[in-house]
Amino acid sequence: MKKIYPLLFVFLGLFVSAQETPVKTDSIYTMVEENAEFPGGIIEFRKAITNGFDASKIRGSGSLSCEATFVIDREGKISDIQYTGNASLGKEIVRTLSTIKTRWRPAKINGEPVKFMFRFPITMNFQ
Repeated sequence: MKKIYPLLFVFLGLFVSAQETPVKTDSIYTMVEENAEFPGGIIEFRKAITNGFDASKIRGSGSLSCEATFVIDREGKISDIQYTGNASLGKEIVRTLSTIKTRWRPAKINGEPVKFMFRFPITMNFQ
């Protein structure tokens, strides 16, 4: 009888398979297997910001900074744009980001597109 239990566990182990944890599609992730990517990379994203940015709306001079955070959804669209830091720079960055219609390649976990929180620090010098 004592020999049967170890054999039972060995054979039982052959029929048990590992299961992948399902990806929660409504969750917003900060750590993923494949990061979201703007077509052409971060340099093209910076160009898109520069092209839509209106410096005349900025109050203040010298070095101003803020950090924009936004969600890149499963379809690659930007949403939920927020900022911390300088108010006038942050508001203009929010406006500029909301005008960018180019879709990102979404972030992925287990090959599935997921919502991803993107952080983008910005520092600009104004005279």
